[in-house]
Amino acid sequence: RRAPTAPESAVFPVDGSEVEGTQFTFKWTPATDVDGGEIVESHFQLSPQKDMAYVLSPNFEKLTSRTGDRTGAVCVYRIPYEGLLNPEETYYWRVRARNDAGIWGDWSSVWQFTPQGPGIPLDVAVKVDRKSRCGTLSWRANPRGRTPVRYLVYGSNEQGFTASDDPYLVTVAKGKQETFSANLMVSTETTELDVIGPDLDLKDANSGFYRVAAVDEQGVRSGVSDLATVSRPWICSRPETLAKVGQNYVYQVEVVRSIGDLQTRVIDGNPYNPAFRNADELIFTLVDAPEWLRVDENGKITGCPKQMGRCEVTIRVTRRQGGQDKQVYMLDMKE
Repeated sequence: RRAPTAPESAVFPVDGSEVEGTQFTFKWTPATDVDGGEIVESHFQLSPQKDMAYVLSPNFEKLTSRTGDRTGAVCVYRIPYEGLLNPEETYYWRVRARNDAGIWGDWSSVWQFTPQGPGIPLDVAVKVDRKSRCGTLSWRANPRGRTPVRYLVYGSNEQGFTASDDPYLVTVAKGKQETFSANLMVSTETTELDVIGPDLDLKDANSGFYRVAAVDEQGVRSGVSDLATVSRPWICSRPETLAKVGQNYVYQVEVVRSIGDLQTRVIDGNPYNPAFRNADELIFTLVDAPEWLRVDENGKITGCPKQMGRCEVTIRVTRRQGGQDKQVYMLDMKE
């Protein structure tokens, strides 16, 4: 058997063209098996260099049989995520084919293209203020790429979370999947947003982690930013400051926390079950409080005052992994 021919041309992106966005599907003309056999696979490569000295990342050296494309197509490859390419930067790609006899053909010509769109937002961070007990997420537009006209803000208590506009499936344990809620918080035209505070009426406010994506006037999105992490633990609830004599007093202390990082660990070649690891472990302590007040392991403060008066209450939350926060408030006990 002889080797198959090299694919002749790029269908998309056309050689030398500009492309909208950084997530799309590469397409090329099929190779031919000169002996009448079948083409069963293609090998795709993308590089920032014309000589293809190295690939940009593992996402850009793929066999079509291992891309997750269930159609079995051998002449397409879809970029899995936005933001794996930079706007206004020229990239180079090529492919080769393998026939059913296991013989690889020659590489195609090297084709080039330039994606267009906004760059990933930079310097994404959360600044918290102990006096107001509030926190603001801020970022700046990337000078590379088109100017953004708005931004998409995402929030989650999962470290390293996937930014998603829609609910999505997550493998949380071996053989077990759960549907996670969409974590898109808001679309905004500004470059900052209040995300921590007791009075915020905002989906996924008071989360432990945030990401931001940019959108240009063409509706093209950037990839999502690096993770912005909130200093933890952080008490984000407003205390109940009135207790009635002879009645149960309840104040649930709410804390910004992490549910951990979804990981699958491999030791000696044996994979462990995927699981959320390194979740925040919190300890709640009443530092200053009347004798009738108690706090449980979940931060719920309860008790029943027997007489009128006024006192200062100090609740402290300590994170086993390091760090602590406290809240001080005046509690009025009235009939």
